[in-house]
Amino acid sequence: MIDSVVAYLASLRNAEERIRRRIGRAAIAAACKPFNGVYERMCLLSLFTAGREFDSEHRFERLYEQFSDVASRREIVLAFGRAGAHHWFLTRRRDYQSLEPWSKRAFLAAFSCVPVDAAQPFYRSLRNGSDVLERAIIRWATDSPFS
Repeated sequence: MIDSVVAYLASLRNAEERIRRRIGRAAIAAACKPFNGVYERMCLLSLFTAGREFDSEHRFERLYEQFSDVASRREIVLAFGRAGAHHWFLTRRRDYQSLEPWSKRAFLAAFSCVPVDAAQPFYRSLRNGSDVLERAIIRWATDSPFS
């Protein structure tokens, strides 16, 4: 059911700005409700991983600190990337190795929002030590950076 609701909300990406902002606020408020499980929260946060239309970047830092589950954090990392929060990634690139595998992969993909002159050295430093999937994500992110 929640995935259908989120699909509908995602279809409103071209609505007027006032409506998109309300959707963004409502999705984040719903994601923070204690009765929602991880799956529901992940679905709601996925609204922010495809673009900036719902204008809620200023809330991502608090959400990242609030939720410790892997699925929610993964979506928030991807949302940071779509929001172009390069400062967030640059300050956390040294902590990359402490992330669990799916969050690492999201971090690698979303790190591509960082300017090329900072992203390329980071990616180059990981190529030899990363597993095959992470190397594939680095190649994909280099070819298709988040913007």
